[in-house]
Amino acid sequence: MAAFAALSFSVLSSAALGLIQVTFLASRPGSIVKLVGALVGEPSVWPYVRVAQFSLCAALLAFCATLWGLWRIANRQRAADYALLALLGLWIPLFVIGLFTWNMPSRYAAASLLPMLVSAFALAQHAFDWLAQRFGNGSLRSWSPVAVLLTLTLIVEPTQVYARIQPGPLMFPDHKGAARFIRGQDIKPGDILIAEDVLEQTYYLGRVDYWLISRKQAQLYVQRVDGVIRDFYTSTPVIDSGEQLEQVLDTGAGRRIFIIGSGENQQDGRREQRGAGIFKILTTSDRLEEVYLGNDGKTKVWRARPASGD
Repeated sequence: MAAFAALSFSVLSSAALGLIQVTFLASRPGSIVKLVGALVGEPSVWPYVRVAQFSLCAALLAFCATLWGLWRIANRQRAADYALLALLGLWIPLFVIGLFTWNMPSRYAAASLLPMLVSAFALAQHAFDWLAQRFGNGSLRSWSPVAVLLTLTLIVEPTQVYARIQPGPLMFPDHKGAARFIRGQDIKPGDILIAEDVLEQTYYLGRVDYWLISRKQAQLYVQRVDGVIRDFYTSTPVIDSGEQLEQVLDTGAGRRIFIIGSGENQQDGRREQRGAGIFKILTTSDRLEEVYLGNDGKTKVWRARPASGD
């Protein structure tokens, strides 16, 4: 009885502490993933979310395969090869990535896609064979083509495949359209180009003058060169605060200044990518006028209004 009372007290205390933490963190704006991430801490949960975005069904099957393999090992039995593949090729690499970065693009998790798919299909095959042998006396094997199509549909999701083959204008950010608009403005050497997606716009336009990004987001991708903070991919100087953006607008008065926005990372309207100061200027400042909206409905281009008297 004393042991049961101690266990009950421990469970209730843990539940109360968890409820306090969730209530405190939930009062802050953000997604469920960010809430869980704040509770978990490091390693980051984002790598698991990113790989699951490729196929939630495949991720669940690979996770079940790993649990089943670990259970067999714990019981001194041989684990299936695909269970070890999921553990060594999927979950452990993602765990290690989570120690080095908090949030990452999906492309960084793409290397784990193949182990995830192999282990997912292998577990589905094993489950079907077990069911056919145990309950169908082998007669269920005639349904194997149906099982294959069902598994393929759940893992691959035909609507997503079609969307990738025939992408609509809302599928991808309109970097190319924004660059085409800028090229149509008869850009001269004295004009100033500021881009939120510096890689894409450098590719399309050949050069931009500044990369517009918050200091928090830029810190992993910059280096100091001759006292100037630059993006280390394109060597473009960085504007990482609203104050710096205002300074460029002030010193560039009398010149044409274009800000090429981005349609990416729009879950929060790019607040995190821009930082509070940059976000406020782009959304509320009367010093800028919107001159282009991409066919994705999100990518924008702003032009600095001429100073009064110019």
